[in-house]
Amino acid sequence: MISRKTVYRIIIGALALILFLGLCWTAFMAWVWGPAIPDRALAKFHAGMTKDEVIAVMGEPKGVRTDKTGTETWVYARPLQWACFIVEFNTNGTVESFDHDE
Repeated sequence: MISRKTVYRIIIGALALILFLGLCWTAFMAWVWGPAIPDRALAKFHAGMTKDEVIAVMGEPKGVRTDKTGTETWVYARPLQWACFIVEFNTNGTVESFDHDE
């Protein structure tokens, strides 16, 4: 027969495991559904920034696309994340527009 002390240890261990998994799940969902860039970085963005200025704030983009007109689009996103931050440069190499998912 199992002693009460052993049963209590099993119950406390199971509750601790459930709590730990719940916290991990919450942190993971906050990451996935969180913004692509922090608000402090977003506050620094404005039309007319150069590519070097954007790289200074955000680092290298995850993806770059250039269309037929010469408009270059940079995409920033974190792994396993829903949101992204998109920066469009005009043919002069300055920010024409930017958008982000929240």
